[in-house]
Amino acid sequence: LNITAFSIYRLFGRFGPFHMAAVASCTSLLAGIIPPLLLRHKKSWIFLHFTFMYFSVIGLYAAFASEVMVRLPGFRFWWSVAGATLAIVVFGVYAYKRQSNKWMAQFGKKFKQ
Repeated sequence: LNITAFSIYRLFGRFGPFHMAAVASCTSLLAGIIPPLLLRHKKSWIFLHFTFMYFSVIGLYAAFASEVMVRLPGFRFWWSVAGATLAIVVFGVYAYKRQSNKWMAQFGKKFKQ
């Protein structure tokens, strides 16, 4: 899906902010795939995998919320996109900071940072 995003130019006619979001999404997704493939010999691989995949999913939730908001009548496009994205990302970062140690405890003490 990210790859197809790079071929869509109807909104701006050039590389735009949604392409940058696709770059960020591809980066977090690839960063989440690399630890289990290449870093399994390190104790921190699962923490890295968890962190990058977590933020990859937060990006998906932000995109979903933005898409829903722009479909509602009476909402301005950019305010809807920015507001929904900001709300989801702020909540996601807050939840990560608050809960990540508890979540990682499920994998055992050796995987903690």
